Order: sequence, then structure tokens, then C-alpha cells
Amino acid sequence: MVWGALRITNSVLGYTLEEIAMLKPDSRWVAPRLASLYHRGLLVPFIGAGLSRPTCPGWEEFINRLETAAETGAGAGRDTAALIRRANKTVLALRHRGQGTLVKAARAALATKNVKVPEGTRCLADIWWPLVITTNYDNLYPSAVLARWKTQPLVLGRSPMHCFQVGRVLREPMAPALWAIQGYLDTPCAEQFDAGSSLSAELVVGHEEYRRVTHREPHFRRTFAEVYRNRSLLFVGSGLQEQYLLDLFSEIREFYGPNGHLHFAFAPKGELDVDFLLREFQIAVVEYDVPKDDPANHGDRQERLRELTRAIETAPAPSRWDYQLEHPTRTFHSCFSVECSPLPETLADGSCVAVSAGGAHGEGSLRLSPPMRKVIQTHALGAKLHSLDSHVVRYVDRPAYAVVAREVNVASMDTKKFGDGERTLSAVYWATRHLLGHAYKEGFTIVHTQLFASGPELHSVDTENPPFRPVHALAEMAGAFGDFVRNSGLSRGVRMVVHLVDPGVYTELRRSRLYLPEFLGCEDLRVWVSIEMEGMAPSYHNLHIPAMEFSGARSKATGSTVRLDDIARMFHIPHDWVVDVWPTPQRGWAPGPLDSLGGRAVVFTAVAGSTVRFISPKRPSVGPERTGE
Repeated sequence: MVWGALRITNSVLGYTLEEIAMLKPDSRWVAPRLASLYHRGLLVPFIGAGLSRPTCPGWEEFINRLETAAETGAGAGRDTAALIRRANKTVLALRHRGQGTLVKAARAALATKNVKVPEGTRCLADIWWPLVITTNYDNLYPSAVLARWKTQPLVLGRSPMHCFQVGRVLREPMAPALWAIQGYLDTPCAEQFDAGSSLSAELVVGHEEYRRVTHREPHFRRTFAEVYRNRSLLFVGSGLQEQYLLDLFSEIREFYGPNGHLHFAFAPKGELDVDFLLREFQIAVVEYDVPKDDPANHGDRQERLRELTRAIETAPAPSRWDYQLEHPTRTFHSCFSVECSPLPETLADGSCVAVSAGGAHGEGSLRLSPPMRKVIQTHALGAKLHSLDSHVVRYVDRPAYAVVAREVNVASMDTKKFGDGERTLSAVYWATRHLLGHAYKEGFTIVHTQLFASGPELHSVDTENPPFRPVHALAEMAGAFGDFVRNSGLSRGVRMVVHLVDPGVYTELRRSRLYLPEFLGCEDLRVWVSIEMEGMAPSYHNLHIPAMEFSGARSKATGSTVRLDDIARMFHIPHDWVVDVWPTPQRGWAPGPLDSLGGRAVVFTAVAGSTVRFISPKRPSVGPERTGE
């Protein structure tokens, strides 16, 4: 009966009996399926050299250039087995010429005069991906992400610490990450994502060499198995003909059993054994046409990626989240809501709107982004400003507020100077508490607002984004709302609606990497501690810090104010070690010796995943391992 229904449905859609019998993947059903997996947080692209062409060479041309650098002469044969032999011989010659020779040759082989990010890479980067896996060495994809989303992506390698971070990326709201499993070079684009060039040391060229490396790194195999088993991979620009990859897939399947989800691949028609990959590896290959007279033209692949973008945009997905909080007296409820929409143009009775502002707190010195100026023109055109406190300004006699989530030294404030205050998560928390207090006192029961202090500075010399991600601001606002409901002696319920337009934030909610009930209802915080010693894999510890235990009262700060010495003593950390904190407590924060920083009171964000790193003094680098930002 089920198969009969399937035949009828597919015949209506135009499928042939052969397509049904062969279970041939087709974009008409694949795109909606991929969109569904995407919104569940299960879809992870796996990109190969094909996505970097023509800017970077393909595998064969890359080997040709390395052979030229090694002066070993052009190898014979172009088939897969011949290329493997040629790569092994060339890599051996380059490595025997001294440390750094292979890296230098690989960097030169990837270099190009006129760098242009390929269309396929840009199409993939048009979608917000928390994690992308790559066998490429180049920085084309992270450069495309930075250009599209104005967010610095993480680039992770195979080290124990980076494999641990990959696991965190799967579960926590971190920055988008590129997992370079064959090493990475910051070329050919000018942008730099591996500040210490630490990932160049992981460079492997040649399938035999890569197979040896993976077998010597069990932490990498375990992490890859976790991703492979719990996610649906989408292979783009990857030939899926590398034997070491298929062996890795087979090992995972043998040890852990079949995957719970299909994997997918976009590949030129006739290039892959479609039935074999589906039967043995659960990889559904969606074939596309490549013109015979123009084999470098992969326009159909780009169209598949654009179809996926459209499917994601139109797929059924949550666009609103409501979280009910019972008042301590259990006589009424309050509600914290998140909506994927701009601030409303019309307000119901008892409602008000609050916009995020920058600038000093003096009258007339606020700075609003163009969209927020339009909101104020709609709800408070011509109204005068009345400063209520250091964070909140009311538009007189109108249901509108401006909120300045900044830390300000009032004694030295120059109201004519823009940008006196520093954006911190503590300021976001307090600005939210103050706004709710004023709105409640003035009779409003519904507060519509946007994320506070989460965009770039306007009209300022400092055009950087805040030292935290927008998702952190949402978590702080949720924590502030929960504290307000519990501790403010309310006599009626109140509702706060945070309006989101940033897919990097609401995607985290859809994927449950950001679980707001934790921040609304819990008064303790989860903090990671990383202990890193020279020559040893880092050890990680998860602490739950009760707010009352460390700070006396949460009302004194956002989250928990903890002295770094408190944590150092717990783990017997010597005072000559380096300490670092993420998210950065303030702009300009830099790692330093525990001797000088240990006495500092650090305010941890409400976001699960705040991390304290203790680094032994002989460890060669600090910066490149800050892989949470």
C-alpha cells in the first residue's frame, strides 16, 4: 500500500518507473530533504578541490606544480593510482630537503595573481553553515564566509584541542568553523585565519601519507566518526574516489553500524558509481550535467546549491519561540519570546518598542542605525528624549525607548563624543534589566526589542564588531529576563519579544545549539577549563559555577564574577602560567601571566561554553588556539 502511494505521487511529479526502481536521487526531492536536515542542524558540507577551481589548481595540476618545485621531472600517468604514486614520490623529495620545503612549495602551487573566489564557493557561503569539512589547503571558503557574513570563521585542524573544538561546534553556539583535515595554508586570499600558521604543520599531500597520519591520530578518527555517524554529509567538489576516505567510512560503518541519515553528493554525471556509493556507504549522488565541449563548466552544480538555498529559505521551520516563566507566587506567568522578524510597525495596546542605540548618554547624542531611525520615525516622530538612567532613554509620551548597552565612565563622559561606552555582555544584561523595570513601571505589558549592542559601531573610528557574538547577547537578555521575573516583585505578567533578523542567531535556536530555557531558568553557569601543557594533549574540565557562591548576588553582575585565582587554585595552576578567557571580558583583553591577571574578577557570559585556558609557560603559541571566537 505504501509503495503504491509512492508510485502515484512520483508519477504525478514526473518521475519515470526507472527512476523509482533505481531509487535515483533527484533534486526535486533532494533539495527539500537537505533543507529539512539543515534546519535540524544535521547537514554538514564536505568540500574538495573541485570547489576551489579554477582559482586554485585541481589535484592533477597541483601535483604537476609540486613536481616542478621538487625538480623530480614530470610523472607519467593521469589516472588515480598514477597520481597517488606521483604525489608520494614528490612529497618524499620535498620533505627530505628540510623543514618547511613542502609547505613553501604547496603555498607557491596555490598562489595566483588575480584572486577571485569561485562562484561555487560563493554559492555555498551564501548559506550559514556552523561546520564545513574540507580536504582543501586554501582559504577561499573562509574568505567567502567573512565577505558574506562579516564574521571571522574558525579554521580547525587535527590536533587534540581542535578535534575537541569540533565536538563543541556540533553542540554549542560557536562561530562558524572550517575543519581542514589535510592541513591548511592562508593562501591565495589576503585574509588570514590561522594567525600563527600552526595548521601548515599538519599539511599532508598524497593519499598514502594521509592514511598513515590518520591511523596515528586516534583522536581525529574518533571525532570524524562522531560527525559521520551523527550528521548528514553533503559532498561538493569532492571526487569521492580517494581510497583512504572510503576506507575511513568503511571503518566507521564496521565499528558503529549504518548511519541514521543518508549522506549526499553533487557530482558530474557518470563520474561516480552511484549504486555502489548508495549501497555500501549510504551516499546518495545527485548528478548534474557538464558540457562535453567545456568540462570546466560546473554551472549546474552552482544551480544545485542555489536550489538548496531557496529550499532552506522556503522550508517549514520554526520562526517563533515562546518560553513561559511561572512567577514565584504561582499566580501568573510571564513570557520570553523570540521572533524571526523586524520590529513591528504597529503596536497593540500596552505594548512598547525599544531600539538599540550607540553613542553617549547626553540628550541628542544617540546614534541609531538607518533601520532603527525608521522605527523611531514610525512610533515616536518628533518626540523629545528623556534619559531615565545610564542605559535607557524614553521618547516622551510615546511607547518607544532607546537602549544604550554600554559600560560608561559617567564622571569622565563627554556628551559630544560618540562611542564613550564599551560594549560588554555585562552592559547587555543590565540594559535589559533596566529597560524591563522602566517599561513595567510605566504600565507596559509587552516589550518589543532587538538584540542589544550586537552590530558594528556606527560613524565611529572603531568599526569593529563587539568582542562577543550576537548569540551571546541573546543569551544575556534571556538571563536578565529570567532574573527580572524572579526578583522584581511583579504583580502582573510581562512579555518580552526579541526580534531577530540575523540568521546566525535564529539558526542556533532552530538547531538547539542555543537552549534558552537553560538561561531563563538556571542561576548557575557552565564554564570550560582547558589545561594545556607542552608536549601533552590538553585536558578539559566542565565546571558549574553557582552565581550566589562567587558573586554574592547575581544582581551585581551578569552571570558569575569569578577571580581567575579561584579556578587556578582548584587545579593547582602555578602563577607563571598564561591565562586566557573566552568570550573576551572586554575589548582589548589579551592573554597574560596568571601573576598579573589572576586577581582580576572576570564576568563569565551566560552562554554555556565560556572557557578559561591555562597554558604552561613553555607552550610556543597562544593566539592560534583561541578557537572559540
